[in-house]
Amino acid sequence: MPTNVACAKVANFQRSGWTALGGGNLDTTYTWAADENGTAAPASHLATCTIAEEVFYPSSDNPFNWPFPMNAASANPTFTSATGPPGNLTDHQFAPDSFIQPPLAEASFTADQRFFYNCTCEDTSFHPLPGNSHFIVRSVYDRDGWFYEVDKDGEISQQVLQGLARVLHLDVLHTPKR
Repeated sequence: MPTNVACAKVANFQRSGWTALGGGNLDTTYTWAADENGTAAPASHLATCTIAEEVFYPSSDNPFNWPFPMNAASANPTFTSATGPPGNLTDHQFAPDSFIQPPLAEASFTADQRFFYNCTCEDTSFHPLPGNSHFIVRSVYDRDGWFYEVDKDGEISQQVLQGLARVLHLDVLHTPKR
């Protein structure tokens, strides 16, 4: 690392926007700033920093198999990281690979996503970011037709599961979806 670049820490990590891409896909963007001893610093001072996410699923199974009728699996926990450009990150939530058709029952699960940072000029540890726990709820439900939905902290993207016959009506009280 060049000696003229100070070691900064990640500060003010926050959601800056989101986009429902359709098809049950959702992008959330985050921004952050550089901080050196309580003072704002140029973003270039974050050149040695990495932002990482870890996602925990509702069982200890590895991989975690998404519940029927969603056809997907995820490493448990899932760990990904990215470096640069400093101060900007897009988190992608993708729909399952496919769906068992027709769905015969509703299903839902919640994953816990957490963000961390590491600046190698500081040390080799990953440090939790403030307010870094985000809940991702994936659901398949029947509301006069079958839908898939991903909800991350109230940000929602839906997919109509077209061409699926209404096979089973569940006689259960449901919280209306937004």
